[in-house]
Amino acid sequence: MGDFTTVGEVKSLFRRIKIEDDTGTEATNTVLTTEEVDQFIEENELLVKSRLATCYDINSIGADSTVIIGTVVKYLVADIIKNIMALTVNQNSDRKNQDMGPNWGAKAKELMDKICPVNECGKCTEKPSMPLPDTSLASNPPTGANLFNSSTNTPTFTKAGNNW
Repeated sequence: MGDFTTVGEVKSLFRRIKIEDDTGTEATNTVLTTEEVDQFIEENELLVKSRLATCYDINSIGADSTVIIGTVVKYLVADIIKNIMALTVNQNSDRKNQDMGPNWGAKAKELMDKICPVNECGKCTEKPSMPLPDTSLASNPPTGANLFNSSTNTPTFTKAGNNW
């Protein structure tokens, strides 16, 4: 189970698919299991948190911000499910898109761009047009390896030395 959304919340976006526990038997399993959806949730939460870290202090995410981030993650996971279902349903492509609902991935991207605008180098480029309500903006957002590394060692390169 993720920090920001649940399998049940993702399932609520789809009216006609079953997502159930793995039964261990291929004949009775659903196309997607709760375990698989949980994995999609966890993976996408990490991706969203890493992007948010470029703009926000992710160690102090408030309750209202958790709901907003959960919506983004829910939309990202729904887009994955939509793509999986489109590959497994035997219908023409026009009918698949109609049955599977809106473009959840585009909705998630639109929200993320408003919450945390970034440019190609991965740095926050401007103030968010829709900032998270109860999470403070980072004064000095981490970059590169510093995002996941708390080391304070500064590498030293010498002109004639062996730098590798």
